[in-house]
Amino acid sequence: DGAVKGVKIATDWNESPPKQLWKRRVGPGWSSIVIVGHRLFTQEQREQNEAVVCFDADTGEEIWAHEDPTRFDESMGGVGPRATPTFADGRLYSLGANGMLDCLDAATGELKWSHDISKTGQSPDGASKAPVWGYSNSPLIVDGKAIVFAGGGGDYSGGPPKKAKVGDGPPAEEKDPAKVSDKNTLLAYDAETGELAWRAPAGDHSYSSPQLAEFGGQQQVLFAGDRELAAYDPATGKVLWTLATNAEQSMPALQPHLLGDSQLLVSFNGDAGVIRASVSRDGDQWKVDSKWTSRDMKPFFNDFVRVGDALYGFDGSIFCSIDATTGKRNWKKGRYGSGQVLLVADQPVLVVISESGDAVLVAADPEKHEELGRFAAIHGKTWNHPTIAHGRLYVRNAEEMACYELKALE
Repeated sequence: DGAVKGVKIATDWNESPPKQLWKRRVGPGWSSIVIVGHRLFTQEQREQNEAVVCFDADTGEEIWAHEDPTRFDESMGGVGPRATPTFADGRLYSLGANGMLDCLDAATGELKWSHDISKTGQSPDGASKAPVWGYSNSPLIVDGKAIVFAGGGGDYSGGPPKKAKVGDGPPAEEKDPAKVSDKNTLLAYDAETGELAWRAPAGDHSYSSPQLAEFGGQQQVLFAGDRELAAYDPATGKVLWTLATNAEQSMPALQPHLLGDSQLLVSFNGDAGVIRASVSRDGDQWKVDSKWTSRDMKPFFNDFVRVGDALYGFDGSIFCSIDATTGKRNWKKGRYGSGQVLLVADQPVLVVISESGDAVLVAADPEKHEELGRFAAIHGKTWNHPTIAHGRLYVRNAEEMACYELKALE
């Protein structure tokens, strides 16, 4: 949900900005940072190898690194991994841009098991290419399973497949295009052993991650694919319900945003805006209704957050706020490029990391845009999401990584 709870920070950044504790060079990649105790985990490119790296969160010194001999590169995003590793039960689960899924001992970096999901999740026609911009989803660990999206390759055109051969069932052109793709691209592995537990249809392309939710008293895994948002039974992979995309060419990169136990927000494409929908259950039947669609906020891979009845996020490269009840714009101001936003929920206040690496403190005010302070945190193109933990702000991009001490609110 993009929110940090249990912390309040001083907002006098212009008078006394956060104190730099350390800064270091880091390899290319758009992974963000995971903090567990005094350890920091992220992913980066090291020449011809993708690396999962553990650093000392207090000093920035490297503790261990696991490298796989693979390199992903494309013209828009450049070199390196895209996903952020996931920590669970003493292990680290990471997905590389070419599809290398690793399970590592978080203390030592020892490899427990590994799979090339581009081959496991390939379509029956043999395509095993990564998605256009690389595998970008973080594994979800739930009920002893590691769940990842393994779609990619083929024609990136959005919409239903055109006369594609599929595995089980009738040919694709005979199926209802409103339903999930025939390709079983959502994969669940046994988190302990790495054995494949189930496969489920999830479309061809996505840069979003599987996500845990609960509706109607039932735990479920949500995944935004290029044809729809779908909910799955985490035990079996059975599709419970779907919400069709509103975009001609879907390229989802954001997480569905939950609004209590019966509603959600989802964005399939930066041009298509945001959908608000309700989810209800009557016995074994599910009903999904779209409440509104708003193009007053059009996030692409930029997070958005909610404070009360207001949403804060990006409309293209300009920061904005819209009403969560109606979808109507409150204001649009603040040129931060393709940045990211993090909510310090207990105050509330917004920490925005601009595309150029500035850290900007913004008031969570639905009436107006107000900057409370800013400083240059790192330099260079910054698409990585920031992290706040233990009273510190951690930021990185494809060139450097830094840690800043946040003064507590007295």
